[in-house]
Formats: sequence, structure tokens, C-alpha cells
Amino acid sequence: MCPFVENKFITDLGFGSGFALWGFRAIASGKTGCCQFTAGFNRAFSMDNDAIKSQHGGTAGRLALNALKSFSYQLGVLGTRKITLSSPGTFRVTADELSIVAALAAAQEGKDDLCDLHLTWLLAQHDTVYARHAAVTYGIICAQAGINIESLIPESRRSLCDEFYPSSAQHIIGALA
Repeated sequence: MCPFVENKFITDLGFGSGFALWGFRAIASGKTGCCQFTAGFNRAFSMDNDAIKSQHGGTAGRLALNALKSFSYQLGVLGTRKITLSSPGTFRVTADELSIVAALAAAQEGKDDLCDLHLTWLLAQHDTVYARHAAVTYGIICAQAGINIESLIPESRRSLCDEFYPSSAQHIIGALA
């Protein structure tokens, strides 16, 4: 079974979602020591934004990176299922990556129930508190920088649809709702 979602590419995600996924992939592959990676976060969370300067004193890129690292840690280390990711630099996206973006988008929008549904699927467990906290933290920092994270999963189909989730997962998560 092909892990990629047909006709969906990282460029379709928009800046905020694509950037989050780019960062997540790099963190998951252990590439966070690269100076270009941290410079990318510092540029994305530009200090030209006066609101960020006043609240974070010029450290918003580092704060965002730390929040995304925490989120990645929660999914990668504490989760009980293997998440399928594309390699860093790949344009194609997987269903799991769309769920990651959807969880971050829901967290930024304050939709805790929707965020929990995605996190329950991604973690394969009931306890999503710490992962949701990291997602919300990242979402808030992005919002303060004017970076919007959007989900590609249509609003009408965000409740665990067949297109993005195997039917066995629907039964498990449906029982938790």
C-alpha cells in the first residue's frame, strides 16, 4: 500500500502548514543541528513583527522550534504506533502527515476535541494531554507571528473519514469519543 496521499503535496499546504511539516520531518529525521534549520525558524518568526518582539524579545524562532520538538517527541517517542513520514525535502505527503497538520491546525484554532481525535490516531493511545499542550504552544507562537496553520482535510470530513483513516482506526477512535 502506497503511503502517499494522491494529488496532495507539501506545496498545497500553504506556508504555515508546510513549514510545520518541514520542521516536523527534519526533527523526526534528527536534522535539527543544521544551522540552516535553526536559521529557517528564525527567519520564519521574523523579529520585524513588533508584537513578537515585545512578547518574546526576539526568541520566537527558538520558542517555536522547541515547541515543535516537544510535539515531535510526544508523537515519536511516547506514541505507540509508527507514524509514516516522507523524507525531508519530499513534496509528497502521507496520510499521517496530513493528520499531524490537522492536529496542529485544530490546536491553533482552539478545537481541542478535533485535535484530540487526530492525536489519539497518531499516538494510538488515549492520553493526548502532553502532545496537545505542545501543539497548542506551537500554534499560539505561530499565531502571534501571523503564521496560520491550515488543515487540508475538508471541514465536512474532519471527523475521521475513510479517505484519511483506515476503517479499523475509526472503530477504535469512535469508541473513545
